[in-house]
Amino acid sequence: MVLGRPAVSSVIVAARKAEQLEDNIRAVDLQLSHDDVRLRDAASDPGVPYPKWTVLQLDSDEDPRSKILSPERYADGSPWKDLRRTRWSD
Repeated sequence: MVLGRPAVSSVIVAARKAEQLEDNIRAVDLQLSHDDVRLRDAASDPGVPYPKWTVLQLDSDEDPRSKILSPERYADGSPWKDLRRTRWSD
């Protein structure tokens, strides 16, 4: 499974018991379906790592935190005003 990834050239196998090592060796022949691989990748996706998510947030027009923390302010559907852009564009 890991060897099938494009950036992986080798795998280090570790085991405390002989049975664990045998299971790891047998797993070399394991073939997963595309759906299984997709589900596995979705379950283990760490998301956008820090600090990149903060940079992406600064580049967005809207800060989602205020909608999460104070949803009543946005009940009428009004957008959040990005004061950073108006302040620097004047």
